[in-house]
Formats: sequence, C-alpha cells, structure tokens
Amino acid sequence: MEVPTLPPVEPVLSQPPSSSTSAPLPQILTYPSTTPPVLITQGAEALLYKSTFLLPSLPCALKYRPSKPYRHPILDVRLTKHRILSEARVLVKCRKEGVPVPAVVKMGKEC
Repeated sequence: MEVPTLPPVEPVLSQPPSSSTSAPLPQILTYPSTTPPVLITQGAEALLYKSTFLLPSLPCALKYRPSKPYRHPILDVRLTKHRILSEARVLVKCRKEGVPVPAVVKMGKEC
C-alpha cells in the first residue's frame, strides 16, 4: 500500500500589526501632549506600545491586554485583573530592590 505524500507547506510568518490596531487605547495616550503610540510588539496576551507620558520628553511603554472573546466574560475580567496586578507588584518590588525595571506609572481603572 502506497502512502500519499503531501506537498511541502511554507511556514506562515505573520507581520507585526501596524500601529492602527483595532485595540482601543487608554485615555492617557489621547492627551495632546503625548506622541502617538507606536506598536512595538504583540504577544499572546498583550500589545506593547511606545509613547510619552505627560511630557513629550518623557518616554513610556504602554502594555494593553485586550479581552479574550473565547473566555467567559467574568473569568476573563478576573484573570486579566489578577495578571495585571501581579505583574505590577513584581515590577514595584524589583524596583525597590534596585533592579533596573520600568516604573509602574499608572494602571487602568478596571484594576
């Protein structure tokens, strides 16, 4: 019996999304004094943007975690809130110990 062979498949390489992603941005990045956010990278759970905070000379990174439509809404809110708070706590503790990590400047009102 002969086993059929499949044609070779080329890997699909996705390009990083442009800065015009459909994910809504927090209000802090819509102030006139901030530069437009630029998408740096997209992971499985979050979008990372580069922008400024309050002054054009003060760079900042914005991490946005969009909701997951395949999860139950209540579970999604709880998981997202828990992960954001955990990450913020770790960053604050590391910074207090002198580890060079980004400072937590602001968190969304849903946390």
